[in-house]
Amino acid sequence: MIATSFRAMGTAWWIHCDRPDLLASAETLVSDLEDRLSRFKPSSTLSRLNRERQVTCPVLGAVTRRALEIQAATDGAFDPALGAELAALGYDRSFEHLGRRSRLA
Repeated sequence: MIATSFRAMGTAWWIHCDRPDLLASAETLVSDLEDRLSRFKPSSTLSRLNRERQVTCPVLGAVTRRALEIQAATDGAFDPALGAELAALGYDRSFEHLGRRSRLA
């Protein structure tokens, strides 16, 4: 068994498996998803969507569809469209940059 660890999406990742080729592939996949879906990276597909209101990305489309399904299944308890509200509360950057004085801390 071999392992790797790295930081992505504001958290620590540990991946253990018995195939070295899969470790690199897994880290690349996570990095790619963060690059597409992070609201804290101005170059991400999600950030572009928030600015331009239109993008073409099958991954973002699939994630968005699933988020809307979960919103419907929870009668709105889960709401994927709260970006502006979260930013207004002080959650306008990733956890490691919020600091202890954030209103969310």
